[in-house]
Amino acid sequence: MAEKDIIQSMILQLGQSQNERMPEELKVHFADMDERKTEDLLLFAKALARSVNYYRGNVTSPASDWTTFFPYDEKTVKDLLQSKEATTSPHLALLLSFLELYKQPQEILNRLTGRHLDFYYKDVLRLTRKAAVPDKAHVRIELKKQSPPVTISPADVLSAGKDKSGIELIYAPTSVTVINNSNVDSLRSIFIDGAGRGTVRYAPIANSSDGLGGKLPADEPKWRAFGHQGLPPAELGFAIASPVLRMREGERKITVKLTLNNVDSKRLKSASLEGAFDAYITGEKNWAALDIHSATLSAEGVLQFEFSVPRAEGAVIDYDKAIHGYSYTAHAPLLQLLLRPGSTRVGYHDFLGLTLRKAQVLVDVSDVRSLSLESDGGVLDPKKAFVPFGPQPSRGSRFLIGYDEALSKKLSELTIKIHWKDAPLSFSTLYGNYGLRDVSNNYFTAAVSFEDGGSWVTNSSGVPLFESSNASSEHTLAFRPGSSSVSPAISTGMSIFALSGSQSPWAIAAANALLLKNPVFSAFKSTVPEPRRGFITLSLEKDFLHSRYRQEYVKRVMNFSKGVEDSLVILNEPYTPTIQSISLSYKAHSDEVPISSTDSGDFSNPDVQFYHTAYFGQMREHGYQRNQFGFLTQKRVSLLPVYENEGELLIGFNHLNPGDSVSVHFQVAEGSADPTRTQAEVGWSVLCDNYWKILGSDGVVLDTTNQLLASGIVRFVIPAEATTQNTILPAGRVWLRAGIARQVSAVCQLIDIAANAVEVRFTNRGNEESHLTTALEAGRIGKLKNGLPGVKSVKQPYASFGGNPEETDDNFYRRVSERLRHKNRCITSWDYERIVLEAFPKVHKVKCIPHAKEGSWLAPGNVMIVVIPDLKNKNAVDPLQPRVDADTLSRVTDFVRDRVGMQVQVKVKSPSYQRVQLDFKVKFRAGFEFNFYSEFLKRQLTEFLSPWAFKSERDISFGGRIYKSVLLDFVEELDPVDYVTDFKMYSYTGSSAKIDVNEAQPESPDAILVSDYAHVVNEAD
Repeated sequence: MAEKDIIQSMILQLGQSQNERMPEELKVHFADMDERKTEDLLLFAKALARSVNYYRGNVTSPASDWTTFFPYDEKTVKDLLQSKEATTSPHLALLLSFLELYKQPQEILNRLTGRHLDFYYKDVLRLTRKAAVPDKAHVRIELKKQSPPVTISPADVLSAGKDKSGIELIYAPTSVTVINNSNVDSLRSIFIDGAGRGTVRYAPIANSSDGLGGKLPADEPKWRAFGHQGLPPAELGFAIASPVLRMREGERKITVKLTLNNVDSKRLKSASLEGAFDAYITGEKNWAALDIHSATLSAEGVLQFEFSVPRAEGAVIDYDKAIHGYSYTAHAPLLQLLLRPGSTRVGYHDFLGLTLRKAQVLVDVSDVRSLSLESDGGVLDPKKAFVPFGPQPSRGSRFLIGYDEALSKKLSELTIKIHWKDAPLSFSTLYGNYGLRDVSNNYFTAAVSFEDGGSWVTNSSGVPLFESSNASSEHTLAFRPGSSSVSPAISTGMSIFALSGSQSPWAIAAANALLLKNPVFSAFKSTVPEPRRGFITLSLEKDFLHSRYRQEYVKRVMNFSKGVEDSLVILNEPYTPTIQSISLSYKAHSDEVPISSTDSGDFSNPDVQFYHTAYFGQMREHGYQRNQFGFLTQKRVSLLPVYENEGELLIGFNHLNPGDSVSVHFQVAEGSADPTRTQAEVGWSVLCDNYWKILGSDGVVLDTTNQLLASGIVRFVIPAEATTQNTILPAGRVWLRAGIARQVSAVCQLIDIAANAVEVRFTNRGNEESHLTTALEAGRIGKLKNGLPGVKSVKQPYASFGGNPEETDDNFYRRVSERLRHKNRCITSWDYERIVLEAFPKVHKVKCIPHAKEGSWLAPGNVMIVVIPDLKNKNAVDPLQPRVDADTLSRVTDFVRDRVGMQVQVKVKSPSYQRVQLDFKVKFRAGFEFNFYSEFLKRQLTEFLSPWAFKSERDISFGGRIYKSVLLDFVEELDPVDYVTDFKMYSYTGSSAKIDVNEAQPESPDAILVSDYAHVVNEAD
C-alpha cells in the first residue's frame, strides 16, 4: 500500500515549466510601500475632511467640516476621474493635479523592494546581468564567371542596412573562408529499407517529395536527405561482359556459373531464387529481355543461371552506350541481372555476405544459317542449293564454311548439319557397276581442319560425309576437343572428331588443359589442309568417281562395238555433291575467371568482366580497391553491391577540383529529427575512382551543424585522390557522401544545401539593442561594405539566429534567486528542474522523479528527468506526442551529471504518452451528413483532449484526470449531434490493453494523458 501511495504521489507532481519559474515575491511591486490608487487617495481626502473643522468668518467655533468640498462618494469617484467637463470645481482640479504629480514619488517609494534586490544582488554579491549575445547569419557568396577564388576574412564586413536609430548594422565573418565557383549541382539519396527481406531505394532528385522531382510544400520545403520507405526501388544487381556472348542468330542458350563464398543454405535456397532476378542482354536496338529457365544454388556454392535468347530477337552485340545507355566500360556483349524488388521469397538482405570467387559463361547456339561459304570456284550462296566441291569434285577439292563468331571463341563442341540434295539411298547401289567393291556410304570422306579462339586446333581425316544407313538423310558432323576413348598417343597429340555423344564443359576444359600441357610436334601421316582463320575447311579425300564413270562408259561402248554382250549394262551417273541446306551449331565457354583477388585472379582477363549496378551507375569489380591512403589493396568482391549505411546523401559539385575547399551551408528543419532515436553520427566520404574515401579531420575541417541537427556550415577540403570521371555517379562532378549507419530519422530533414557559404556575426557599433529581440529577416544582408573584386552577389537566404538582448531585470532576479537556492548543485527535485530550465530555454517543462529509473519507480540512487520541448515547434515529428530531440537529451544528461553526486545515476527522457480513445455511435441532426461531420467530430475530440497542440495559450501538464461523463457531455453539446449511444472510453499506452473506463488517469509518474490519433465514430442505427 505504501508503495502505491508513493507512486501516486509522484503521479500527482506537476513538474515545472518556463513560464512558472518567476515567483510573485520577486516582482518589484509585490509589496509596495504605498499601494493606494488615485481613487483611494480621493476617498482618503474626503474621510480626512470629516476630521477637519471648517470656520466661516471671524468666529471661534467651527461651522462644519470640509466634506462639502468633496462632493463624491465611493460610487461616484470614478466618474470624477473620468470626467472631462470644464465644470469641475477649481479646488478639485488642483487636487487631481497634485495626485497625478504624486504618482512619481509614489513610484520611487514603491521600488524599495526592487532597490533592495539590486543592492543585495549587484552591490553585495557583485552579480551582473548577462550581456547581449550577437546574432549570426549564413550568407552565400557568388563569384563572377571565370573569376579566380577569393578569401573572405573577418575584415571583409557586410552591411545589413540601418536600424531604427539610423545606425548601420554591420556583420563580420567569423573565420577566413575561400570562395570559388563551385555549386551544388545534384542531390541524390540511397535508402536501405529493412522491411520484408530488404529493398534498396533511391532518389535521383533527393530534394523533392517523392525522390523523382515532386513538388515540396510551399510553406516549408523540407525533405528527407537520407531517404525513406516511400522512395522507388533502385536498380540493383550485377552484370557480366564476355566476348563469348556475341551471338548473331539461331537458338541461343546461355549458362552463367558463379562460384560463391559464405553461402548460407538456410537463408538462400534454389527455390527462393526462382523469379528473384530479371535478365537483360545487349541487343541490336536496346536491351533484350531474356527468359530465365532456371536459377540453382548447389551445396558447393555454385550459383548457376540458365537463359535463352528469344529467336525473334536480333543479334546480341557489344555494349554501346549510345544504344544501351548506362555507364559500363565493357567492349563486349553484356548480360545484366537485376534483383527484382518486392519479392517475398528473397531480398537484398539474403545476398549480404556472399562473395564471388570465380565466374564462367557458356553458350549453346544452334541452327545458324548465315554462313560464309566458299569453294575452289568462288563464293557460294547458302540460300540456294549449291555444289560445295564444284561440278566435277576431285580429290583435294575444298569446301570452306566461315563463321567467325563461333571460331573466335573457345569451343566445347562444333556441329555442322548438312541436308544433301538428290543423294542416293546407298552409294554401293549407285556405283554397283563401276567395278569397285568397297564403295559404301562411308566411302566418301573429307579431311577437316579449323581452329577456335582458344588452343583447340582440329586436323581430322577420314570424316564421313554421309549417313551410313541412308545417304539421303540429314547428316551431322560433330567435333569435340578430346575424348576418353582414344589412345593416349592421339589424345595427347591432337583433337579428334566425334559423331555422337556429349561431354560436360568441365571435361572439355580438362581436355584443353591436357592438350596445352602435352603438345604434339610430329606431322600427320595424311595430308590435311592448313586451317584458315575463321573458316572450317573440308577437303575431299576421294573423288566422286566422275573420271571413273567416263572411263567405264568409254570402255563399255568400245566393248559393245566388239560384240561383248554384258557391256550393254548402262552405268548410273556419278553423284555430284549438292547441298540443299546447311546449318551450324556450337557450344562455347569462357575461361573460369577468378574474380576476387584472394584467388590470385588476373583482373585484366577479357574473357569475363564483372560489374556492379550500384548507386546511380555501374562499376567494374576486380578484387582491388583504393584504401583511405589511396593505395590499391585486395578485397573480396560481393555478389551484389554492398551499401555500408542505412541511408546516404550524395552531393555533386560542379566546378570543384581535387585539392579545393568548399564551405557548404545546410539549412535544416530544426526539430524534425525523430526524438525517439539515439543521436546518429554522420560519416563523410569523397568518391575516388568509384570507391569512397573516408574524410577524417583533415577533410572535414569545420562542422557547425551538430550532426545535421541544426542549420550550419560544413567545410570540406577535397583530397587530391578525388576524381570527377566516375561511373557509379554522373561524371564531371566531385561527389561527397554523407552516410548514416542506422536510424536515418535521427537527423533533421533538410530545406536547402548550397556551396560557398560564410557564417557572419553581428558587430555592435552603438546600435539599438532592440535589434536583438527579433531575428534579422532574410535578405537584409546584401552586400560587402567595401566590396571585393570578382564577387558577383551576396545573399542572406534565411533569418539570423542565436541573438539575445541583455538580460532583463526580471530574468536576472529569477536566475540569481534560483542560483542562490540550488547553488549550481542538483539535490532536490526543485534543483533539477530549475537548473535544466535555465540552461536549456528550448525545454518547455521539466519533471524530476527521484528514486526512479526505467522499469522501477523505487530505485534509490537513480533520478529520472522528464523533459517536454517548446510546444511552438512546428517541425515536431508528432505534435500530439511532443518529444525533445536526441541531441538535447544527450546535452541535458551531460549537463546534469556534472552537477550531481558521483553515486547518482541520471536518466533524461521524454514523457510516455498515455492515449485516450473514444468509441461510440452517434446520430446527427437532419441536414448534417455523416461522412463529413464524423471527421469534424473526431477533430473536435482531438483538440479537446490535447488543446495545447492547437492553442498556444494552453499548457501541457502531468497528472490530472479525464472523466468519461465530461467527454460525453462535450459530444452531446455539439450542434450537429442529435444523440449518442454505446459510449466507451479507452486509456492505454503502447503495450497495455484497451479497457473501457469511466475515469482516466496516468498509470505512471512519467505519463501524460493525450488524445489518440484517431477516434472510432460510427453511425447509430
